Amino acid sequence: MVGVTLVFGGIVTSAAIGQFNGSTTAGALGVQEQEASAGKQVSMVYGTVVPGSGGCTSTYKGPDGKPYAEGRTYLLALYDYGDTSFSPYEVFDNGTLLAVGGYSTITAAAGGGAPAPVQNALALPSCAHPGGQTFLLIDSAGDEVALGT
Repeated sequence: MVGVTLVFGGIVTSAAIGQFNGSTTAGALGVQEQEASAGKQVSMVYGTVVPGSGGCTSTYKGPDGKPYAEGRTYLLALYDYGDTSFSPYEVFDNGTLLAVGGYSTITAAAGGGAPAPVQNALALPSCAHPGGQTFLLIDSAGDEVALGT
């Protein structure tokens, strides 16, 4: 009886994981479809904090074991491969609203050429390290771009 329960439990767990992965993939595809239909295809060039900004003196040891200084200013450089420029109106960092308005427009690539990167300096509410940040950018039309570092 124990063997049957374990096998059954394994099948249920496997099905649940498959369902979760399917819904996550479907959500990601939905965001990509939304971006493509709006003509906005935003990608990250790089993202990093300005070390020591905002009075931050702490350091963070990255996965490579090296120390990285934290800061309250985050530089996020983006480009848009789509046909329509993207103008962030609201920006969230790890679920916290940073500010509304005042962000630089990410200009679309002209005639299918290479886009120019556009940098936005984000004021974070607390000291943060370069990695482990999740940004959600929303424009005035409600189109969203999610990026992670």
